[in-house]
Amino acid sequence: MATAKILPFGVSDLLTMEVQERHSWMLPHVLRNLIVCEHTMVGPWSWTMWSEYGIALGAAGILEDGGAWAFLGSRLRPHMLRATREARRGLENHVAEVGEVYAEVDKTHSEALRWVKLLGFRPDGGERWVFDLVRDAR
Repeated sequence: MATAKILPFGVSDLLTMEVQERHSWMLPHVLRNLIVCEHTMVGPWSWTMWSEYGIALGAAGILEDGGAWAFLGSRLRPHMLRATREARRGLENHVAEVGEVYAEVDKTHSEALRWVKLLGFRPDGGERWVFDLVRDAR
């Protein structure tokens, strides 16, 4: 399997990514608002996974208010286990160093629901899910 690198996120990383169809509605908004998104999405808690060919496979991060976000590329599948491990590590570190992380998940998107559960989030009413560091401490 090809190797992938994890590097700090930049909004321009999304220009090389073929986002999954379910995420495509949001991409034009992000790209139209580059300055705002650069300020809110880029930071120490955001990263991009790159293929060995320089293609962004996926990007994820945590906003200043603790909101988690992700854009998953259509070529990410072979790297999904590593992406999940890296995201989980980032969530754990954020909770330990900064505080709570939450996500809002489309209940009609079965893959998103599966991933948010694998990452360790639990539903907290409505559309919000909260990362639960204690849940997996068996």
